[in-house]
Amino acid sequence: MTLRCSVVALLAVISGAALAQQYGDVAPGQFRTDIILDLTTNPAIREELHISEEVATKLSALRDEYRAAVQKGYKDAGVDPVLNQFEMTFEQRRMYREIAQKLNDEFVPKVKELLTADQNKRLAQIQLQGRFRNLVPAVLRGLAELKLNEEQKQKLSALSGEMGRGVINSKIHEEYTAKAMEVLTAEQKETLKGLQGETFDLTRLVPRTPRTPRPPRLAPPGKGK
Repeated sequence: MTLRCSVVALLAVISGAALAQQYGDVAPGQFRTDIILDLTTNPAIREELHISEEVATKLSALRDEYRAAVQKGYKDAGVDPVLNQFEMTFEQRRMYREIAQKLNDEFVPKVKELLTADQNKRLAQIQLQGRFRNLVPAVLRGLAELKLNEEQKQKLSALSGEMGRGVINSKIHEEYTAKAMEVLTAEQKETLKGLQGETFDLTRLVPRTPRTPRPPRLAPPGKGK
């Protein structure tokens, strides 16, 4: 994907997508620790998940621990967390992603342990709703629960490619959403509805604290300096 139609640009033009603007670039089926911690310490999510004051305090402490670990990881690796991804070499981007994956593997289970099964399920539903506000074909393709066949995957991949070649606004995004949904069977649509759960007002998810710099997406070899 080019700079002109980068994920940041795509998210910025989708109206009302507060969660999407911040979290819409998460890979389908994956969780990023900073996102989970930001969400679980957000008042709207705390209310929705009925998170107690005791658990909220533990989550806040875990968030601080995670951010400190991120900064230490960058420092130990000798990389600058504020570098623009287009100023990095491929090796620097690779190191960033390795640090992120290592910390995700360490901290995501800690977050989930503090929540009940129902809270984890509802949080996953809200995260999916946030991702679904953007890059819909890619999100659908990444949901193993839909059990897509190869033809469906190819169609969704083609739609993703089309979205990546132009500037996306709200109207065009709606058109691609409709096209992507047409790829699914009635049964798959019902499965998706269950995965998303009851609709949550994503505009309530306004960032309240500064976020930890995160690693950029990896570029193919030879694209960096």
